[in-house]
Amino acid sequence: MQRNQILFLGLAVSAGLTSAAIAGSPEAPLIEPAAPVAPVEAAPVTLNGDWTGFYAGLQLGYLDADATGGLEADDTTYGIHLGYDYDFGQFVLGGELDYDATSAEFAPGVEIDSVTRAKLRFGYDAGVFRQGHLEAYALTRARMVESQPNRVQGLAPV
Repeated sequence: MQRNQILFLGLAVSAGLTSAAIAGSPEAPLIEPAAPVAPVEAAPVTLNGDWTGFYAGLQLGYLDADATGGLEADDTTYGIHLGYDYDFGQFVLGGELDYDATSAEFAPGVEIDSVTRAKLRFGYDAGVFRQGHLEAYALTRARMVESQPNRVQGLAPV
């Protein structure tokens, strides 16, 4: 029995100590009010739609070519393009160069290995959207490679 009394006394003392530890101060806490913070407004984003400037990109496409003598070739193309546009207000005028690599084969040993184009572009400026563009003229150069040392190169308007 004495053992139970010691255990009970130990529990009572520890309960008394813990209740004192979680008890608050007899005085109300002093809380200082925070300084008012002025709201911060973000600067408005303007979408002026100015298309003047340089641009560059990558491209992936498909080539379907016909040659004299009933020869045909087709293959996937991949390449780069670089250009510059100038915004005149309602209209945009620009130029673009692009280069595509391919391996479209007409016959064994005769293939197109690259296509290079120079384009003149013209379009309507509708603000943040440029409504279509017209490629007024594109000068295309396709390089055909034969298994023999001589190569055939040609220029053709599109």
